[in-house]
Amino acid sequence: MTPSPAALGRRRLAAGVATLVGAGAVGALAGSIGDRPFALTAAVFGAATLAPLGALAWLLLVAPLTVRRDRNPTDNVEHGWVQAAAAGAFTDLLVVLGLGLAVVSVVDPVLETQLVLLAIVVLAMGDASVRYVVLERRSR
Repeated sequence: MTPSPAALGRRRLAAGVATLVGAGAVGALAGSIGDRPFALTAAVFGAATLAPLGALAWLLLVAPLTVRRDRNPTDNVEHGWVQAAAAGAFTDLLVVLGLGLAVVSVVDPVLETQLVLLAIVVLAMGDASVRYVVLERRSR
């Protein structure tokens, strides 16, 4: 069943309003916490949350009317690519972490925990993304 244009328009409007209200609320909350200037903090946090909240609002409000569910989500080539890329990235991550542990055990450097964790996450995401693109290109 195809939704009427009016129903779809109402859903899109509701998603837009929910996005703006949510981003404003996050910005106001962030601006009220801490000792930084309220306007600057609220603007930065509000802008930073616009895209994720917009995607969430679209997913919850618009997608149920516009996107059909795949009956066999694991029975397609993209799923295989994601599985292979994730498995390869996990193996690479284990190797990098093992080598890193060996180096840190011998050298004993002073490292910021947050930066190390950020580097590990970026490495894992980048590795999985590159592997996915390579698998996609090889299949063409």
